[in-house]
Amino acid sequence: MKDMPKCLQNWQRKRWGPVTRDQFDHLIGPLGAIVLGDPDQVAEKILRHSEALGGISRFQFQMDIADITHKNLLKSIELIGKEVIPRLNNLK
Repeated sequence: MKDMPKCLQNWQRKRWGPVTRDQFDHLIGPLGAIVLGDPDQVAEKILRHSEALGGISRFQFQMDIADITHKNLLKSIELIGKEVIPRLNNLK
């Protein structure tokens, strides 16, 4: 257990089960923590989080999903740069 990342150690201790569909739907919903969707949805959710937090100057994407292909990962990065960031700059 010592070789596991701390988050997995906590999971082992608490015995959290897998995320249910209801939990997942809440996490990807308008007020949830996971930012997922098309460029408009992503920009709107980042802006909503920023407003709720009193403004943010940075946002970090974690895109190390096991199933995502390298091609799709590069496409996501391209969409962030070419579509999400310009939308956010226009919404400010």
